[in-house]
Parts: sequence; structure tokens; C-alpha cells
Amino acid sequence: MRGIGTDEKIIIDILTRHSNSQRQIIKKKYKTIYGRVLEEDIKSELGGHFEDVCLALLTPLAEYIVDCFYFAIKGLRTDEKCIIELLISLESMDLRYVKTVFQEKYNQELEDFLISGLTGEIKSLVAMLTTKEREFYVEVDEELAEAD
Repeated sequence: MRGIGTDEKIIIDILTRHSNSQRQIIKKKYKTIYGRVLEEDIKSELGGHFEDVCLALLTPLAEYIVDCFYFAIKGLRTDEKCIIELLISLESMDLRYVKTVFQEKYNQELEDFLISGLTGEIKSLVAMLTTKEREFYVEVDEELAEAD
């Protein structure tokens, strides 16, 4: 990847044809083979939004989600839609791990951080989504659902 003539098509192919966990393995193999950090080489070879996307694709998923939460609150304006979309897409086990990563990276509880940047009904919704255990893949009782 060093020097003039970085083949962006190869980078796109590699980063988009693998899952996040596979990309983490690729990063380790790159370090082993070339003795360099893949993200640093990408920063030195690419630029702009393409660089940003490539670096995002190389970020471990939980860390990426944690950063999305952080910037959804600390950005120019609070991005409530982003917060809700992330929270509803996480299963309970994944949410617990994301909370741990957030605590390690930002030295505060995810729930407290999110709630501190919100008001009204959205604050209550986020509080419920971050504290309640949710069951996935549970058979729905259609009669009970109709009654609700």
C-alpha cells in the first residue's frame, strides 16, 4: 500500500467482502506480515470521506457503536434518531458488551451519558431501552397482542 498508486479497488474489495470480525483478523495479519498498522497506512495513503469510511470499516463493531453514541450526544446537535436506531438494533447481550466498552473508553455509564443529553419522552424511552433486558426470538401470543 505504500507509495504512489494505491489500488483503491482492492481496498474496497477487501473491506466490503468481509465481516467486521474478519476485518479484525485481516488487521492482525497485516501487522504480522508487513510490521505496520493497517489504519496508519490507510491514513497515509487515502484521504477525505473514503479514508473515513475505510477506517470506520476497520473499527471493531462495539467500538464503532460506542463512538456513534458519543457523537450523537456531543455533536453539534443531539441525534436522537441515531441513538434510537442503535439501541433498538442491539440484542441484550450485545448491549451489555457495548455498555462495557463505553465505560472503558469514556469512563462513564452509557445510560447516564445518553440520558444526560436528552429530554422528555425520548429520555424515558432511552432509559427503558438501556436498562431493561429484552427478549428476542420469543413466540408472540397473538391474542395477548390483540388485547394490548
